[in-house]
Order: sequence, then C-alpha cells, then structure tokens
Amino acid sequence: MANEREVFKKNFPDASIERMFFGGWRINTRTGFVEYKKKHFTKLVGGPAEYRGVLLSLKDFGSSHVTVSGGEKHILSATAHGLDLGIPVVPEIKAPGAGCLRGCLILFCLPIAFCVCVSITEPFIEDDEIRSVVGIVLTIVVMQWFTEKLKKSAKRAAQERGQIYRNTMPDVHGDVQHPVRPDEVAEEFFRRD
Repeated sequence: MANEREVFKKNFPDASIERMFFGGWRINTRTGFVEYKKKHFTKLVGGPAEYRGVLLSLKDFGSSHVTVSGGEKHILSATAHGLDLGIPVVPEIKAPGAGCLRGCLILFCLPIAFCVCVSITEPFIEDDEIRSVVGIVLTIVVMQWFTEKLKKSAKRAAQERGQIYRNTMPDVHGDVQHPVRPDEVAEEFFRRD
C-alpha cells in the first residue's frame, strides 16, 4: 500500500495536508476540506476537486469499489464522479434509528441468552460459580455472532435501499471538446439499418 501522504499529495494538488490530533488526515483545498480516519473518508466539504481526489485516492489505496452514504446530493455527486473516473460507487441509505433498534434488541436478548447458556451447561457442570462463568463466556460468544449477523443484515438492507441511485446517470456520448451533434447520431443510427 502506498504512503497515505504521497497519495493525497498526488490526488489533491495544491492542498495542505495535516495530521489530525487523534489520528487521520485533514486535507484543506481551496474550495473545501476532506477528513480521512481509519481507512475511511469521514467528512467531505467542497465540490468536484474534492470528490475526484477522494475517489482517486481510494482507487490508489486498492479499493475495487467505493461505498457512499449520506445525503442525496452527496450520493449523486459521488456516483457521477465515479462514473466519470471509471470507479464503481455503491450507495447506501441507512435507516434512521436502526442502530438504536439493534442496541435495544441486543439488550433484550442478552439475559435470555445468558439463561439459555447456563441451563445448557447444567447437566455437565455441577458447581454454580463455574457454570455462571461458562454461561457468561458462551453468552459473549453468542451475542458477538448475533451482533455480526445484525450488522451484515443492516449493511445489505442499506445497499438495497441505495439501489435507487445506481445506474441513474445516463451514458454520455462525446465530451466537451468533441461534442456529438444529434443529427450525426441520427445519421449513424439510420445508417446501421
């Protein structure tokens, strides 16, 4: 993996790159800023230069695709820039309150899981203290597995909700330097028949 600072200098020309106090980077450009922590861009304020820099940096870090969540304008901007750069963008729309609901479900299931784990170990372990300790360990393992399943399910649901933003950008034929005139397209179309 390339050095983060070098990648940022390459993809954000004329930007000041600062190390943040609790780890990560803050990249200040003329039109905005970007924050990068724990292998994720956490904040993006600005326009096309910031989006292009973020997407190209993630591509240089070896990402095969970019996952984007946030507001509608942010998702559409990232999708448009991803199409322009040839980087697949996967939009996610997280359900409001989903994290709280997951936490409540875990707190509700925790005592039930503990009771089940203790009762399962009852025929094998005579001592109540040891059975309680084994029950706690089994409860932690079961709840960790359950939490991971809930997280994967929430991520899958967020990607399904974000599906409405995929492929919303039409393919562009031509570019600014060499625009395609509608009559040329019509002539080509009829010539094929």
